[in-house]
Amino acid sequence: MRRTNLSGVTGVDWHGKLGKWRARCTISGKTHHIGVFAEMADAEQAVVSFRAKHGFDPGHGAELAHYVHGQAG
Repeated sequence: MRRTNLSGVTGVDWHGKLGKWRARCTISGKTHHIGVFAEMADAEQAVVSFRAKHGFDPGHGAELAHYVHGQAG
């Protein structure tokens, strides 16, 4: 997750032009645009479902996180 991420959810960010939450996920170097949502929780669920469909464990990548949201590290 990028330090500039406002959602606290990897793969979910605010799309300013659309005024909605954007959900996307990168697998094998290819970014998959999942959709845009009025509610952040809906975007988060879309990303979680997409990852599960593609065989990723919910904790996938956690050991590589450089910081906890809201805390420098």
